[in-house]
Amino acid sequence: MLPDKTFVLKGETCHMSKQSKERLTMLVGANMDGTEKLPLLEIGKPRKPQCFSNTKTFPCKYINNKSAWMTSAIFEGYVRALDAKMVCNNRKILLFMDHCPARPVISNLRNIKIEFLPPNSTSVLQPMDQGVIKILKHQFHKHFVSRLITRMVNGKTSVHKINILDAMHYFAAVWDTMESKSIENCFKKAGFGNFPTELQEINCVTPGTSACNSWNILQEQLNVSCSFEDYVSADDADKKP
Repeated sequence: MLPDKTFVLKGETCHMSKQSKERLTMLVGANMDGTEKLPLLEIGKPRKPQCFSNTKTFPCKYINNKSAWMTSAIFEGYVRALDAKMVCNNRKILLFMDHCPARPVISNLRNIKIEFLPPNSTSVLQPMDQGVIKILKHQFHKHFVSRLITRMVNGKTSVHKINILDAMHYFAAVWDTMESKSIENCFKKAGFGNFPTELQEINCVTPGTSACNSWNILQEQLNVSCSFEDYVSADDADKKP
């Protein structure tokens, strides 16, 4: 979503499918103290994006379907691959998942036990929804805004373009550098573990001075009237059913 197209999505609702044609879905997960993050999974529409040509290594796993949406088949494939990894590492884990149609019951897992959170409780009990996803989106958009400014300064004509491979690199960079304390605080907020009752403020949920300065430049160059926070949260209503 480009900065000057923010209000195309803002306030729209989504029923069982996504409205925007240009869309990626990301799957994220981590352990309770934030010291281990699960591999990112990115879902897009094209089977072989043109930007993948001559690229042999990727920053995260990519898979496609016609709606760029999480499906039960994609989810099961991801979990079974993770289970095989846990078997190889001789580890057993408990995996908490939110309850939705794309999260089926998976049988015959060897080293993973899945517990589903109660229906309609994601906004309260799902740790990733307590700030992790928001941090990821904020930092991704911060990278994107910085790139737009750099391309403008260098006189590039196609300053707005970003492809799937670019998005993968941005998300992977943000995910790799996300602070473990931020993830741990999100688990605390969701009520997981025998943590102290005091919560530290979740880090990185504000854009920072550099991002704000870059956004001010974009507002002038692209005639953007919304705030950076509006830009990041414009598609919050466009979520999984």
